[in-house]
Order: sequence, then structure tokens, then C-alpha cells
Amino acid sequence: HPEKHTELLTADPAQLRRVRARAVRLAKAENKRNLQPLLCSFNLEAFGLMFVEPGMGPADALLALWLQGARDLSRRLTADPAEVSDPIKCEDPSAAVERLESAGGLLNRALEGERIGDESLVRSALSRLWPDFVAERPNEMTKARTIAATRAQQTVRVGAAGVLTGGAGTALKAPRSFGSSQARG
Repeated sequence: HPEKHTELLTADPAQLRRVRARAVRLAKAENKRNLQPLLCSFNLEAFGLMFVEPGMGPADALLALWLQGARDLSRRLTADPAEVSDPIKCEDPSAAVERLESAGGLLNRALEGERIGDESLVRSALSRLWPDFVAERPNEMTKARTIAATRAQQTVRVGAAGVLTGGAGTALKAPRSFGSSQARG
């Protein structure tokens, strides 16, 4: 019942809706790191509806989605939030539970690092969750940063230490797959 699911996900209060949407997007990004994602998007949305509560921030909401989702999935297939169809299918629930617990453990470690002010602990944990977006070291380039720099027409160079912006190294050509704002002659 797509209309009912949309109604549930977009219901007020607005703050809960925004936090839930962020948590679900992050969970989907981590889930899609597998060539064959272990959970369908609908399952993650259902976890968001079930476990994200008013007053949670995005990190706590994501942690609840992963850890409580793992606990729930270890006992049963996820119920349809609209209560109109059978439980949500999952090919390998035990592998999905393991993945959810692992992601929750890494996020827990990052949150602990934040509480004690240890940036290296935070980066280490988050770079394992989202390696394309979070670098393990502060000045290290990630895939997403490299793409953003080339789209912004900044000089991106490749050197012995990896990819960096500016400085010494071999300059990479900025992609022009969507054309250029410069006139062509």
C-alpha cells in the first residue's frame, strides 16, 4: 500500500519526519555498499518508522534503526507498517542482522570518540561505514571530495601520497560530461 507508507513516513511532527528521513537515507547508503544489499529499502524505512522516536537526533535515530532493527529482525521478519501485507521479505536475515549490528557498533564507537574528543576514533569508525565520504585522516581526500573538487573546477592532483587538491603532483582534467559554462569555439 504505497500511499499508506508515504502517509506514515511524511506524517507530522516535522522534526521527527526530518530526523527519520536522514537516518533512513544514511542506513540506505550503508546498505547499498554491498553488491547485493541485504535489506530492501522498504525494510529500512519500516525500521525508521518503528524505532526512530521524537526527540532523537540523527545519530541516535540511526543507531536505534540499526541496533533495534537487528534485534527485531533476529526474532522475526519485519512487519508491514501499514499492516496490509505479509512481513517484509529478507533473503538472509542472519547476515542482515550481523551487518546491522556491525554498523551500529561502528556508529557507537564514533559517538564514543565524539564524547571523549578523539577525532581519530570518530574518523576510523565512520570511514569504515562510509569510506567514499569520510576519510580516516583529516586532510585525506575521499572519492566524494575528489568528485566535488573536480565539479567545482578546482585543480585536483595525484601525487605519491594519493589524491590531493592543489600542490605538487600530476593535474587531473576536470570532467565535462554535462558541458561547460565556457563558450566553445
